[in-house]
Amino acid sequence: MAGRPGEVSFYPLYQYASGKNTSDIALALDAQEALFDQRADLFCLVTSDSDFAYLCRKLRERGAAVCIVGESKTPDALRNASDQFFEWRSEGSTADALSFTEPHAKADSFQTDDQTPVVKRRPRFVVEAVSLLTGSTAEGKVTLSGLGSYLKRTDPGFSPTEYGHSGLLEMVKTYDLLEAQMEPGGHWTLRLATKAQP
Repeated sequence: MAGRPGEVSFYPLYQYASGKNTSDIALALDAQEALFDQRADLFCLVTSDSDFAYLCRKLRERGAAVCIVGESKTPDALRNASDQFFEWRSEGSTADALSFTEPHAKADSFQTDDQTPVVKRRPRFVVEAVSLLTGSTAEGKVTLSGLGSYLKRTDPGFSPTEYGHSGLLEMVKTYDLLEAQMEPGGHWTLRLATKAQP
């Protein structure tokens, strides 16, 4: 990316001690602070450094969603610590610069030109998870990232692509028993549709 930080809306932070880990620790603390202050529930890290795997796991344990953009050399430990992994390819690559994979997604679950389309399925356990999570809240709703974290905790191999969907939001929008709504802060919440409530 060409240009000075100010030209691309970056805010540079100077670290007063030398060493790679100084910046890493500052970034981890800023991410935790944003989560605890409820300023963010979705985090995107652009890195191939597996040192950030622990940060990703901690953010997800507390209900946040984590996306990672990394190179093909990114270790599985970091890929699997995220909700979504996007592989960055260099500018000269013949393929698209960014390709999407989800941790634990099977290679044959992605559609190619010579494959038949994957049937979009709506497993019942997603509705049951929303019912369980919303039952413990006064508002009767759960964040999309909270649902994603719960599904990953109960089944680390869960991936919407295995059910024919490009992502969790696209998946839940196909359910008649669920209602998805974008909140003022820009994040999505889910609740049981009126007809699905007991």
